[in-house]
Amino acid sequence: MADEEKRWLAIVNPAAGGGKCAERIGDAVDELRWRGLAVTTRFTTKPGEATSLAAEGIAEGYTRIMAVGGDGTVNEVVNGIAKTRADGTITLATLPLGTSNSFLRDFNQQKLPDAIARITAGTAPPCDLVRCRILVDGIPTERWFINNVIVGFGANVGDTMNRRLKFMGKHGYSVGVFIEVARLKTPVMKITVDGVSQSGPVTMVNIGNSQFTGGVMHISPGALVDDGLFDVVTIGKLSRTGLLLAFPRIFNGTILSHPRITHAKGRKLTLETDGSLPVLFDGDIAGTTPLQAELVPGAILVIR
Repeated sequence: MADEEKRWLAIVNPAAGGGKCAERIGDAVDELRWRGLAVTTRFTTKPGEATSLAAEGIAEGYTRIMAVGGDGTVNEVVNGIAKTRADGTITLATLPLGTSNSFLRDFNQQKLPDAIARITAGTAPPCDLVRCRILVDGIPTERWFINNVIVGFGANVGDTMNRRLKFMGKHGYSVGVFIEVARLKTPVMKITVDGVSQSGPVTMVNIGNSQFTGGVMHISPGALVDDGLFDVVTIGKLSRTGLLLAFPRIFNGTILSHPRITHAKGRKLTLETDGSLPVLFDGDIAGTTPLQAELVPGAILVIR
């Protein structure tokens, strides 16, 4: 392995996993160094900092960047990479030390020893990213994602989880579901995928580059990270009871067979809503609708 292939910048969110990331990162980095990798660590101190640290690392000449934490940390690092160089020349790896690492579930890589082994092996095929436009405090803003974006019920669950139930770990998602079912709304949305539109009351929209969200929710069965398309799963209007009855399908991968579910693949999407709705990017609320999304094929290399 060439020296450049051994040189990694690890961006660490010590608060990830309820603080367990800070406890475990030392041993993980020691293991990587023992395996011959030259790993430099930089720790975040506030939300959003991983984005700037990734961009700074690329400016310093790093071409291999490791996100250490959960889905939110990965998203911040991806944004630092994509906004700097989305040309398929930067390699991303993840050490799964967060509450959930949904993206890695597609590749059976959620356990730390498996991730370390694959990082050491160094195989990093091209991976698609999705570039979006949303509103942040009313200002049009660019935001990228690697895993998924949700508007509607799932975004509300993620927001409740992050604000109130983070201490429960992955179980917080299930508790958040029941809280949000109690105040369920089905806002009217207009969704256009590659020029084809549908409008009406919608419970939730998931735009998936990969298959899982919330750690274990199989929301986009069959989605591929390198096929040049994203998968749009739209859950139409459901009652509270209907949603609870349908919810197990999200875990067992049969969601697409539900009669109120529509599924499309595409490269460009616009989503308009009556009033602003929160948008969940890879597990964290990042802004509000309206949303525009465009897939960028092979924008990054990903260890998997």
